[in-house]
Amino acid sequence: RFHIDRPAGEAISWYTGTLIGAEVVAPILDDYQQDVQVWRIHRRAGNDSYGHVFSFIFYSTPQGAQRIYNAIANHAVVKYLLGSEQLTRVSVDDVTRITRPNIEDTSDDNWPLSVQKTWPAMIMGVSRMWLDLVSELASRESSAGGIEA
Repeated sequence: RFHIDRPAGEAISWYTGTLIGAEVVAPILDDYQQDVQVWRIHRRAGNDSYGHVFSFIFYSTPQGAQRIYNAIANHAVVKYLLGSEQLTRVSVDDVTRITRPNIEDTSDDNWPLSVQKTWPAMIMGVSRMWLDLVSELASRESSAGGIEA
C-alpha cells in the first residue's frame, strides 16, 4: 500500500498512483511474474483514517512477496516519492504471519463465496487493462511538464 500525501483543502493527486502503476508496478509484474498468481490495483482517496492509498494487492508465496517488497523498497521512483514527501509511507503485509491464506480472503466477505473466489481473477483483468492503458498513454506523452504531467 502506497500512502499518498493529501494536504487538507488540496485536490487529490490521482496522478501519483498512476505514476506508481506505470513506473513501479508494471515493471515489477514483468520481473516477478513467476511470483504472482493473481493481482489487482485498488485506488482510494477517502476523507477518513485510511486517506489516499494506491494498493497493489497480489497473491504469492511468502518468499515471492518478500522479493516483490524488496523491489518496491529499492525502486528509485518510490525512494523519490518518499524523499519528496509525496508518499507518506509504503506498507506491506508481514510475510511471517499469513492472515489471508486463500485467494478469496481479500474479497468482500459479504459476497457469496463463489463471487469471493472468482473476483480476484476478474478484477485482475480490469487492473491489467488499466495498467496497459496507462503505459500506452505514457509512451505517447513527453516527459516535459513535471511529475503532475
